[in-house]
Amino acid sequence: MGFVAMWILMPLPATEAERFLPQLFPPPQSDPPDFCPLDDRIETLYELWEICQHAGPWVSVSALSRYPIHGLADALGPERFARLPPGLEAFQLAPAAVRASLPAVEAVFTMDEATRAEAGERLWIALDGSREPDLLDGVLPVWRAAAEAGYGLIGAQVVPT
Repeated sequence: MGFVAMWILMPLPATEAERFLPQLFPPPQSDPPDFCPLDDRIETLYELWEICQHAGPWVSVSALSRYPIHGLADALGPERFARLPPGLEAFQLAPAAVRASLPAVEAVFTMDEATRAEAGERLWIALDGSREPDLLDGVLPVWRAAAEAGYGLIGAQVVPT
């Protein structure tokens, strides 16, 4: 029996950031947990996602017995993936950080046809035959739209129980 992991990337308007981020990203504890800290806050994430899905384009991917962000790392390769902001499994970026990171994200996800095909093949292998083109084609439009709207971003990879 496996598990299903999901990763969602959404724009984050300031009003929702003020309301939800303290619940989702409290100050760090001295002993970090052995699991994704957002797994036990899934209901809060669902509520946030329900509200923010209307703020602009967003990406939602899932994989059976695989983690989507690990698949993205395999697909992009270490050099490209290292240029992305760290902590994509669970992160939030303020509007200024979204704008500042946009050139790097554009450089990572702008690929010629052959490079994109190779990345798609590596993603398919990493996710055990699951086709999730939004991991390669959906991240940049979400990032651009958030930057243009003056929004932050929230990304979360969770294993709902």
